[in-house]
Amino acid sequence: MTGVSVERLRRDAAANIRAGAALLASYQGVPSADPARWHAAVARYSGSRAFADEVLRVIRDGAARRADDGSLVRLPAHPALRSPVRPTDPGEGAECPPSLECRWMPAAYARTGEQDYGNHDRMSRPRRIDYIVIHDTEGPFRGIPRLIRDPEYVSWHYTIRSRDGQIAQHVKTRDIAWHAGNWDVNTRSVGIEHEGYLARGGTWYTEAMYRASARLVRHLAAEHDIPLDRAHILGHDNVPGTTPDTLATMHEDPGPYWDWAHYFDLLDAPFDKRPRRLDTLRKAATDEPATSYGEEPDHPDTTSPSHAQPPAAPAIRDHTTADLPMHHTAADPTAHDGTAADHHTPADPAAHDQTTADPATHHHTPADLAALDRTAADPAARDQTAADTIGLDQAAADAVVHGQSGPVVRDQTSMRDQTAASSVVRDGVGFGRVVRERPGRGGSVLILPEYDEHRPRFTGCKSAKPDRPCPPHGASAVWLHTAPRHDAPLVDDIGKRVGEPSTYSVYDHSARASAGQRFAVAGRRGDWTAIWYLGRRAWFHDPHEHPTAVRARGPVVVPRNPDVKVYGRAYPEKSAYRGTGVAYQPHVALPYRIGPGEAYTVGDTLTGSYHAAGYKPASHVTVRGRQRYHQIQLGHRVAFVKAEDVRLIR
Repeated sequence: MTGVSVERLRRDAAANIRAGAALLASYQGVPSADPARWHAAVARYSGSRAFADEVLRVIRDGAARRADDGSLVRLPAHPALRSPVRPTDPGEGAECPPSLECRWMPAAYARTGEQDYGNHDRMSRPRRIDYIVIHDTEGPFRGIPRLIRDPEYVSWHYTIRSRDGQIAQHVKTRDIAWHAGNWDVNTRSVGIEHEGYLARGGTWYTEAMYRASARLVRHLAAEHDIPLDRAHILGHDNVPGTTPDTLATMHEDPGPYWDWAHYFDLLDAPFDKRPRRLDTLRKAATDEPATSYGEEPDHPDTTSPSHAQPPAAPAIRDHTTADLPMHHTAADPTAHDGTAADHHTPADPAAHDQTTADPATHHHTPADLAALDRTAADPAARDQTAADTIGLDQAAADAVVHGQSGPVVRDQTSMRDQTAASSVVRDGVGFGRVVRERPGRGGSVLILPEYDEHRPRFTGCKSAKPDRPCPPHGASAVWLHTAPRHDAPLVDDIGKRVGEPSTYSVYDHSARASAGQRFAVAGRRGDWTAIWYLGRRAWFHDPHEHPTAVRARGPVVVPRNPDVKVYGRAYPEKSAYRGTGVAYQPHVALPYRIGPGEAYTVGDTLTGSYHAAGYKPASHVTVRGRQRYHQIQLGHRVAFVKAEDVRLIR
């Protein structure tokens, strides 16, 4: 068609585009100035009617994006263009909005042993859904049918194809898929896989995929009243481990090349504006003083094969598998993420009717939060603390929590933090003053780098050469340092990389904060901002002329006790299991602690629950207790703290 050689078409971008246009024109046959008349040609060109629909939507709405070479591409809107949207048949069983091309590709559901089965849990009644978890497949779409139909593999609800955004649904949203690596999150989430590879996300995460995924998530969020924020739209890399032993094996997808800001723009919930559905953000009804600061003793997790199971009905296959469909496959299909059974078949199948979750008791409005603690932030107090003021006694902490005036508050940190703080004063740029924030009083920031222009250092994109730098590319994450200097070490995650320092690997998020995540401010110095992160201050570069974060609002928690434990699951208290026939699931603390002077943002408040499942849906039991938890942004991952151990500050 063009008279240009194949070799030139492959290496010359301009020639390649002209050849693509010639091919598209050949499919059109009769030229037309009306873009809508090209729909059939575009569908043939791409092999997808959904892709053609999306092309016309973009032309109608307009677009502006930064290309990989740094140039800005603008497409003016053509609002008069008629919409390509029309009712479609999503196929038998598929749950998708009419504007999406969606097909039903069911996951296997079968017994695989005397007391084992796969690869998801079917429900006989509706379940509460709090999260949507974003994954990538680490493999091609063509392998999905084989994997999803293997009952000894894991499962997820949807897969989205890279080239055109086509959606396949595998598990009904009312059913529980095994995708997140955390049974508590599995029972309360929908998992969506995206064809692609974390280390090559800029190539595989296409606009067609983003747009299809965003329309699907908008639909699901509306159906299940899920707030459109990063506390509820999680990456797989934000899901907490269930126990200390599982932390290092948790996944890293979709990684730093997933454009969270653009994704939330497509969700019509941009980060730099007040969330559209803030009124549905889950909050606590009351914040009653704790009657006891005592903690239940740490018991060996019943999910561990090295410990005896408590008396209960027979254990079944562990559903904490939150594995990606293509990688990190469990060597033993009966021991997902290194654990055995994580829930139990109820002794009394009829008991589930008495333990059905009541959504009305779970979520509350911001007005409720305001009644919890009327303490307001005092901006004038923020600059009262000098760089070298280390150490906070409990009385001073309580005074801050209750909003009392008093002397300068001294922040208590770990010995490592004290050393870092001292080095800041001696070695920091300009020897200027570091502004420390009072606990809970420094406000919060939303991480928001400019994706296209923000190109941080990464390594490990080539598996054969893990130390080689990755090609420069836009990213949604910022690096976190122990001091406000680029040459300062990265902060460490003692759960992610046990006994080893953090790295700049694209797969290592030990020292990263991601776009849309909200953190409590711990200090500021020049072009650097500190946040509370995994029990210490973590600094990121946040220059005034090119900020990587914006001021944010929302509740935070500060500790009531000197050593507050955090958890990867929000399970009920022991007494809630009485009479249910379900084995008690111990509260296993993660290896992180929250101390005086620290503050963490709150994304949700909930009452502990545990869902015991078995092969027969009628045998399921949901145990609901009275123990309340706050979901906090602890580090790169979220975590849970008991409400009695912390004070909520609005």
